[in-house]
Amino acid sequence: MVNVTTDMASQTMFDNGDVHPLNILGYNSSKTAVNSLTLSFSKELGSEGPEVFGVTPGFTSTDLNGNAPGGKTTAEGAEVIVKYALSETNYHGKILNNNGVIPW
Repeated sequence: MVNVTTDMASQTMFDNGDVHPLNILGYNSSKTAVNSLTLSFSKELGSEGPEVFGVTPGFTSTDLNGNAPGGKTTAEGAEVIVKYALSETNYHGKILNNNGVIPW
């Protein structure tokens, strides 16, 4: 199971100023909840169950953000997600960006 998230949902990265400082309460909070569900499902299903992890594609221009300039195309954002979905590495319970595992 691959959950799509955002680096803005990482409380550690947000607090440290490592992500864009947009404080979009509803969006960030809902994605933080997705991260929590990812961890909960990974614990519930265990190492014998299906692999569960989250991926943030990074800033992607979509209808949700009014197709804001400067972001990845949806195809480029999907490449990041597909890269991890097809990887031989087990990322069970982790949240990832293009560079690897990110903190919560």
